[in-house]
Formats: sequence, structure tokens, C-alpha cells
Amino acid sequence: AQLSVVGDLLDAWMRAQASYVRLAPLFSARDVARSMPKHVKVFEAAEKAWDKAVKKGAAAASLVALVASDDSLRPTLEHVLSQLEACARALKAYLAAKRVAFPRLHFLGDAA
Repeated sequence: AQLSVVGDLLDAWMRAQASYVRLAPLFSARDVARSMPKHVKVFEAAEKAWDKAVKKGAAAASLVALVASDDSLRPTLEHVLSQLEACARALKAYLAAKRVAFPRLHFLGDAA
């Protein structure tokens, strides 16, 4: 049973990390920050929660010990992931609007 919990935690961790790594450079861009201030704040909140989770993971002796000692980690990761997914959807809509104004941007792929 505990191995299943560890597997679920690792899955949530990897999904959140992949999303964070993909979105972090985009949400630090000035154009995005000016155009999407509400979503930048959501991203920054997710980033703070992600940093706390990473620090907990780094401080733990093992993943099994971390799972056994902290029941809030998985819900935190799921919440971070949902916030990052909302940011990704908003970014996708923003890029679609930019592509209408600047057709040459159709050659760029979506980061989200």
C-alpha cells in the first residue's frame, strides 16, 4: 500500500516538475507579465508552493520517509499542478491571440 502511495507521489511530482520547467521561462518574460498579470500571480503562488515541496523533498532522508511523515505533500503537488495547468491554458489562449495579430507566429509551437 505504501509503495502505491510513493508511486502516486512520484507521478504527481514529475508532472508538476515538467509543467513548472516548461512554464517558468515564459512567465518570467516581460511581455507575458504585462499582458497576463492575474495569471502571473497564480504562477508565482504555484512557484512558491513548488519551492516548498522541493525543499521538503531535499530535506527528507528518503521518499518513503517523506510520504510517511507528510500527508499534505501529494495534495500540495496536485494543487500546484492544477494551478500550472490553468496558467498553461491561459498562455495558450494568449499565444493564439498573438498569432491572429502576427501570422508569422504560427510557425512557433505551443509551450503548453
